[in-house]
Amino acid sequence: VASAASGSAVGRRQAHNQRAALQHLTRLSGAFSARARAAACGCRAALPNAYAWLGEPVAAWSVTGGEELGDGSLPADALRRFMLKRRRCDYFNTQNHLVSMISRLSSDLAGISEKEERNACLAATLGVVNRWLLDRRIFMTCMNEGNLNLLGLHIPLIWRNDCRHQILRVHVDQCKIFASATRAPFLLAFETADLDEGGMKSHEAAEALAHCLVAELAVAAAEAAFEAE
Repeated sequence: VASAASGSAVGRRQAHNQRAALQHLTRLSGAFSARARAAACGCRAALPNAYAWLGEPVAAWSVTGGEELGDGSLPADALRRFMLKRRRCDYFNTQNHLVSMISRLSSDLAGISEKEERNACLAATLGVVNRWLLDRRIFMTCMNEGNLNLLGLHIPLIWRNDCRHQILRVHVDQCKIFASATRAPFLLAFETADLDEGGMKSHEAAEALAHCLVAELAVAAAEAAFEAE
């Protein structure tokens, strides 16, 4: 009995910490506008901004917990179904916005005549996308309900009809713009993975993602320090 009570207390404490972390992330995301965050990455205001096109990396509904449905008296199973339905809806909307943003970027780059400037604008815009992806993965580490693939970005490809792989990072240095008379099509090189692979439970996948995220941040900090020298 004592062991069960202890486990229950730990579960409640973890749930409280998770909610507090999500609320903190929401406050941080609301502290700066989408334009300010894009400008910090060196992206022009006229170019597509991932924070404006794809929405906030931290989903507000995950923090409110469905409070917009009423006074909180909704049964837990009904609330969970609502949250998962909301996640699926947001997922498909985000994928549509991603494709639209890529098309818009191609058109906007065509209006830049200088090749070097055009490449710089492409790199800056994709840098904002990478920052958005990083913020979203931080948010994903706090989630333990449903599949992680519904929180990521996915570009539908026919290869193996795989719709579960999501984009981890755009390799900006490998992206290039092709010559065109009317538009500026570009090669988009990105890394993908199935974060739900292996049949792990959602909280186990989130924990594994957290370890990968810490390693990624450490590598980024080391690279920044090396460039500063």
